[in-house]
Amino acid sequence: MPDALPSLLALIGPLVCVAVALLPRRAAGGRPLLGVLAPAAGWVALAGALAAAVALLAGADGTQGAAARLARLDALSATMLLLVAGLGLVVLRYSRTYLDGHPRRDAFLADLALTVGAVQVLVVAGDLVLLAAAWIATSLALHRLLVFFPERTQAQLAARKKFVLSRLGDLCLIVAIAILASSIGATSLEAVLAAARQAGASGVVPDGLAVAAVQIALAAVIKSAQAPFHVWVPEVMETPTPVSALLHAGIVNAGGYLVIRLADVVLLSDPVLLLLAAFGAATALFGAAVMQAQTGVKVALAWSTIAQMGFMTLQCGLGAFHAAFLHIVAHGLYKAYAFLAAGSVVREPAAWTEAPRRPARLALWLGVAALAVLGGAAVLGVDPIAAPGPVLFGLVLAFGLVHLVWHASAGGSDRAALARGVAIAAAVALGFVVAQTAAALLLAEVVPVGPGGPVAAVVAAALGLAAALLVLGQAELPHRAADPRWQAAYVHLASGLYLDVLANRLARRLLLPAAKEPAAWTP
Repeated sequence: MPDALPSLLALIGPLVCVAVALLPRRAAGGRPLLGVLAPAAGWVALAGALAAAVALLAGADGTQGAAARLARLDALSATMLLLVAGLGLVVLRYSRTYLDGHPRRDAFLADLALTVGAVQVLVVAGDLVLLAAAWIATSLALHRLLVFFPERTQAQLAARKKFVLSRLGDLCLIVAIAILASSIGATSLEAVLAAARQAGASGVVPDGLAVAAVQIALAAVIKSAQAPFHVWVPEVMETPTPVSALLHAGIVNAGGYLVIRLADVVLLSDPVLLLLAAFGAATALFGAAVMQAQTGVKVALAWSTIAQMGFMTLQCGLGAFHAAFLHIVAHGLYKAYAFLAAGSVVREPAAWTEAPRRPARLALWLGVAALAVLGGAAVLGVDPIAAPGPVLFGLVLAFGLVHLVWHASAGGSDRAALARGVAIAAAVALGFVVAQTAAALLLAEVVPVGPGGPVAAVVAAALGLAAALLVLGQAELPHRAADPRWQAAYVHLASGLYLDVLANRLARRLLLPAAKEPAAWTP
């Protein structure tokens, strides 16, 4: 089988999506045909991605040859291409119905197809120059979607904030590519990764590669909305729901994918790993805490994305690139469904039983869950010191399952519910182990494993403890609703600790001077 076949098949989807996006548009009225062509482009993209994956499984090498400079197909990029193509199809089909009858539906579908095509090029690009072009094109195409409703001032403000921050991230990536091209003499992904592996094996790291690693990390931090670069994410909820689904399920993951794709370069600098771990840990805790105080479904999902991207960045900082990749895939699938189904939450509220106040028993359950994770890691031969990332992932998952079982069983008083909850938790835990093992096997020859070490293990342990305390606090908060201190904390968290407020004041002065601040209320 020709080695160029996977690359050529992978390019079909982006080309068709871009072709549909470039069809002539009309400001109103539209062409009914585009409502058919846009979802059809999604089907073609998914078929191309599946065919490319089959070609890889059949033995073709998608990393060599001239075609690989355009589309480099390996286990990492092929899986991401399937994810993006699948989500793109769902969002395109959903949008056709969601905006049915809107005078600008065709323009929206065209911009959405362009965005989906740009993301597909981003994940398969075999040359850093093409990757940077797709990176920028994705942001610019998304901007058109974010300002789809020009009369919504808050949406315009959020889009402009993102536009400025994205250009900062673009600059970091361009600088990194320029340094890599100067140091290595090539921009092909294969050449860059080979040079990075050689430098890592020899122990002699050129200064240029170390500086490039810093720039890559900064670009990823900005793209993945790490605090304080998150200030636009909670405010883009005024855009159409399909945009939120595509943004949170695919585009915001691009920063993490960049780090995983260039993991060989990132591993050349220990300070870069520390930088990623610091940003990730702070963002994960901050986002998770603020999410608890949100009352709007979509806004809560937005803060959930911030927390999840922080956790993913932390995993990259711990060198657990396989776990971070699994996180990207799982988060993309979950968040796309969550946003597209957000409206049904109002019609079909889930039953929630408030558990009695038993903090000591809950703390005991959390301790048992932690011991179970550590014991399972020992049985599987996973060293928490050498590989703290997957163990941390398991701890956070276990604490989340404890929290759900705790409420489902009313704090342990309903034994039947407790038994069902424990059985479901065990099944989920088993699925997690299987998924982690599958991700490690899939990426074994593509993505390196970080060195781990005592410092990484201490960071992971500290964040695991913080996650346990967060679960305890979440269970305790309803019982302290009348406490003024808890009420004050709730107000501060609901406001995102006012980082968004400060950013909006600055943005209104610099980016949206025509928008007026709301008049102060006077009695």
